[in-house]
Formats: sequence, structure tokens, C-alpha cells
Amino acid sequence: MANSNRPSFTQGVAKRVLDACQREDADAHITYVGVDETGRTRVRVQSSTASSVETMQRLLRKAMPFAIVRASEDVLDGSVQAELIVPTDLDEYNIAYAQHQLSTGARLLSGGATILTALGASFLLASFLSTL
Repeated sequence: MANSNRPSFTQGVAKRVLDACQREDADAHITYVGVDETGRTRVRVQSSTASSVETMQRLLRKAMPFAIVRASEDVLDGSVQAELIVPTDLDEYNIAYAQHQLSTGARLLSGGATILTALGASFLLASFLSTL
């Protein structure tokens, strides 16, 4: 049975986003929290007139570095909001894997492993052929 006092993932994300934004802008408030059809949590934050959307975007990028952060305009009232899209577990895996593949150390280690495997296979084949 789930503990009803424990916040959901979406509630936790919303609280973390609001706390990060309110450190810079006490009047910042969340205008939307939801989960889209792909399972990604979306949070929109509107800043006060004293703070800019760019400031909110910078704070959100710092709070959640793997998330997608962009500006979103509300066509009904013309207000501009910072929107944060939290990646799924698969998104985070793909981002981490792509970053790992780009690192020089990982490429050197992979190349070294390939060379050692080929060398080991050639020694094994040579010893097998010498017994014939």
C-alpha cells in the first residue's frame, strides 16, 4: 500500500522547481504541472515583473541539468513562462551514454579493449594451429 503522505514524483519535481526559482524571485509561481503523453513531467513557472524569464531558465538549468528548459508564451494572456521538461529514465540513460561516448578516456579504453581482445584471439588461434 502506498504512503499517502509521501509526495508523488511530479509533486517533488514541482516543489524542487519552485524552491529553486523562489530563491531568486520570491514572487515566482507555478502556472502548470503535468505529465505529457510520453511520461515526461512538465512544469511552467512565471516570474514576477522584477525578474526575467532568462533568469528563471538559468535557475532551472542549474537545478536540473538534464532537463529541457525553454520559454513558453501563454497565448491567452501574453505572459511568458519558463518551462521545464523532466527527462524520463530512458532519456537520462541516453544522455549519459552519449556523453560517455564523447569522452576521450572512454574511446581510448574501448580501443584498448578491442586491441587486447584481437591480440588474445590471435594468440589463441596461433596456439591452436601449432598443435595441428
